[in-house]
Amino acid sequence: MYSKEFLISGKAMAVVSLAQARNMKNAIRPQNVAVTALAVWLVCEPLPHTTALANLAALLMLIGLLLHFESAMPAIQWKSLPILAVGLFIGSLIITSLTGQDPLESLSTLRQGLLPELLAFMILISVNIPFHTFKRILIAVCAAFSLRALDIIVEVLILNRPDAYLRHGFALDSSLYMSLTFCLILIEKNKTTKFWLIASMAPQALALLTYGSRTPILGIALAMLIGILLSKSWTILTRSVICFLVAFIVLAGTSPSLVARYLTPFSSNTYSEDAAMLDRWAIWAGTFSVIRHRPLLGYGYGWKNLGKVAKFYGLDQEQSFPKKELAAIGARFFALPSEKVNPHSLVLQILFEAGILGLCAYIFFLFSIAIGANRALKERFEDERAMFVAFAGTMVLTSYLVVNVTNGLTAKLGILFCFQGLIYQIFQDRAQTRIGLKQARSDK
Repeated sequence: MYSKEFLISGKAMAVVSLAQARNMKNAIRPQNVAVTALAVWLVCEPLPHTTALANLAALLMLIGLLLHFESAMPAIQWKSLPILAVGLFIGSLIITSLTGQDPLESLSTLRQGLLPELLAFMILISVNIPFHTFKRILIAVCAAFSLRALDIIVEVLILNRPDAYLRHGFALDSSLYMSLTFCLILIEKNKTTKFWLIASMAPQALALLTYGSRTPILGIALAMLIGILLSKSWTILTRSVICFLVAFIVLAGTSPSLVARYLTPFSSNTYSEDAAMLDRWAIWAGTFSVIRHRPLLGYGYGWKNLGKVAKFYGLDQEQSFPKKELAAIGARFFALPSEKVNPHSLVLQILFEAGILGLCAYIFFLFSIAIGANRALKERFEDERAMFVAFAGTMVLTSYLVVNVTNGLTAKLGILFCFQGLIYQIFQDRAQTRIGLKQARSDK
């Protein structure tokens, strides 16, 4: 016979084990798997050479999302503006890829480039993620970008290795992640978190200054100014101006040639004599001549096809180049391997890949973010999520558009797709509020 105490302790252990099993079951629910995978994927976005981990996270996002839909299909408003914008954009790219020169390659590139972004958007519109949780994910993303910046500083400034492992593409990525970091600083109320966010911007800014790229700095500065004006943070404006002047003075003393380069956009001679701008004019002229052959639907998703198409039309030969005064520069550029022939303009890149159809869909995609940010601006003092969408949507979109005047950054669109998901949440909350008010009035 067992003692009474033994039986009681056995029952207690069974109850504890059952509770632990229930907690474990809740922890591995499909939506938790999807959200965790989303966090991992977003943190991988600013870090080059993390493709394997990012692909694994995308696979887990897909599995978690499918299992979530199977267990409880959420009520999704398919006619909502963000869903229409995302659907039209993705749909246009699928159509133009199918009608392009190499449909299989274009669809494969499209799957690699935009499927994770689409999954991120679907998770945000179907899983109820508290904004404070999503904000922590974004803070982790900014922290990852700061670690990348620290690595670049050590490699370039201390070890004197200008071809640092993580340096490639850093300036373009800065247009997204520095604007995002500054937005989080504006909305963050916790003083400790705000301090670390401010501290994280220092290595980001220093690494960017060592890069020598002009357009990203202009875009980021404009985005920060807009964020300060929207938030009316005059103290931050004063401190930002002081930090800028100090950085400018230090840079002028240590690297005057770099300062001179950053001042060239304010000189009219830059746009007619600067070597980088002459390269751009030649690249744009050649790309536009290629686009004219397929203006409506383009050549299919993937800008790396530009080099092959350009060679097909003879743009790697000076006598075939459309602009004779730029023929030598253009022919030299289009003779490079295809993976290095980038149109260096977002508009021309989309026209090449997806034609006028894709460009119209992409403009609508970006315009819908602007509409959502404008609506969120009216509610920014009532909801932290609305404040973030209002500030980040405006700031990141501004910086993104400025940097893409002379570049083609269609990769790393995860942040923009996340904006669409957050805008959808705001629209749905507003719709639910209206329904609740109508029901309350009818009950009276």
